[in-house]
Amino acid sequence: MKLSRLFLIAAGTTCLTALPALAQDAALCGGFGADAVWAGGDEASSAIDGAADPFTLEGSVPAGGAYTVLFTVGAAADVRVEAEPEAAGDTVIDLRDAAGTILLNDDDGGGFLSSRGEIALEPGTYCLSTTSYDSSDIGATIRVGLQSHAALTDAPAPTPAPAPGPVNEETANLCAGYGARAVWAGGDEASSAIDLASGPFTVAGSIPANGEYTVLFTVTNGTDVRVEAAPQREGDTVIDLRDANGTVLLSDDDGGGFLSSRGETYLNPGTYCLSASSYDSSNLQADIRVGLTTHEALTAGSGNGGGAGGGVCLPDTEAVAIFDGAPVDSELEAGLRQTAAINDTPFYRFTLSEPQPISVTAENPSADPVLSIYDDTGYLLAENDDFDGLNSRIDFTEPLEAGTYCIGLEALSDGFSPVTVTLSAYDEEAFMASLYNNAEAAPPLDGSYPVTDLGAIEGRIRRDVRDTDDLQWFSFEVTEPGLILIEGIETGNNDPMLTLFDDLGRRLDQNDDYGATYSAQIAARVNRGVYLLAVGRPGGLYGQASVTRLAIERFVPAQ
Repeated sequence: MKLSRLFLIAAGTTCLTALPALAQDAALCGGFGADAVWAGGDEASSAIDGAADPFTLEGSVPAGGAYTVLFTVGAAADVRVEAEPEAAGDTVIDLRDAAGTILLNDDDGGGFLSSRGEIALEPGTYCLSTTSYDSSDIGATIRVGLQSHAALTDAPAPTPAPAPGPVNEETANLCAGYGARAVWAGGDEASSAIDLASGPFTVAGSIPANGEYTVLFTVTNGTDVRVEAAPQREGDTVIDLRDANGTVLLSDDDGGGFLSSRGETYLNPGTYCLSASSYDSSNLQADIRVGLTTHEALTAGSGNGGGAGGGVCLPDTEAVAIFDGAPVDSELEAGLRQTAAINDTPFYRFTLSEPQPISVTAENPSADPVLSIYDDTGYLLAENDDFDGLNSRIDFTEPLEAGTYCIGLEALSDGFSPVTVTLSAYDEEAFMASLYNNAEAAPPLDGSYPVTDLGAIEGRIRRDVRDTDDLQWFSFEVTEPGLILIEGIETGNNDPMLTLFDDLGRRLDQNDDYGATYSAQIAARVNRGVYLLAVGRPGGLYGQASVTRLAIERFVPAQ
């Protein structure tokens, strides 16, 4: 479909048939198609499955940015993608499908500082982005070809880490089902006792999107164990350690330092499952290690007391009693607050005398607290990290049964910073307002929540939006199908985020940092109707308070 750009002129609108590449390809590959070039010069000439030779381009990779090549596959094919830097450069490649999902990532798989990967691709459009490992500007030769074509680089493509295999009936019931597709840390059960091993078990894992990679190991004699996961490149791992019954014993996000995960705990004899997942549910590669605390660590660990807390609250775990251990029911409307450093007080207990819907928050961005709620047996009921910026919140909209519960805390940053824990009655109105203010849901357009109406988008509009601790909501109307390009441009070192919803509250897209900047950009195909847009800094915490320059531009099919 050919698009034309609408410009608002004093006397009306003018439809132009020429369209910049930015508008034509902006929505491809999660926005990476905006500044891309077609491998064969244009879309019609860029189908690699029918090409006699590979596509080879000389690219200029900008500092902090990417050089992106678009190509298509008409029939399923085995494809090789490569990048070879000039001089002392060091390339990194990412292959994305049309939706923006990363299918392949490589740094030095092409030998020395070159990048290379091989993959089977289904019919569709793809983006190959090349960046510089140290974010400097470099020149590079980039090649897209079939695996039967001549290679650009000399080394063979790296062998990907093995993915979890088929269901293993012998381990399927372990760890509440997490053992079904798990791999043994030592290769088999007999070789996977960590307390008998001469060194740690390290497994290269391929974590699938929206899934996990699980490693099984055993302990024959009670011992202190360290579990870790270190993601490759820009991934962000989360780990959960479960016993054979599926009880979560330990959970961690960034306790290994930066985006790595790490935890240490004493384990009794038994079988355990260590599951590694991706924080943003994307697929990634990670090294996963199970070792004794006396073994060499995989990760550096977090500084400033980070990683404090994080253990499971069992019936005999020491915890501070809220309201002196008496039932808290009568105090929930006013709220009960406790403030202490997580290093000093990682657990609190409270008791309900009758079923109650409640809310629990943990607040102090300097600590970046993770909040967990356990029942009186140590079973994990709920967990949250970063509900509101770096603060955490759990809402039990359905009443919790009468009984005793435990609040567990883990500091992902400064474990010595005081964290305020608030226990209160669940408030539906406050809960919905918090969802709106975090762009987790779109507010209604009935006037009950502030939404600024921008009217119909006829061409291009621009507005400056002052940053506050609350997201700013806007609505606008699209009068005919086409494409909308929305930009939230940083000014004064702020870090804007954009989230787009339709009038039924379905989230269509969200973007925080576009390209190598803190600016945000959304390109979306739209139909006739009303749309809602949230603008602001996530949680009011990232970047400095300033002004976001908002621009919305509409493109329609050429007549």
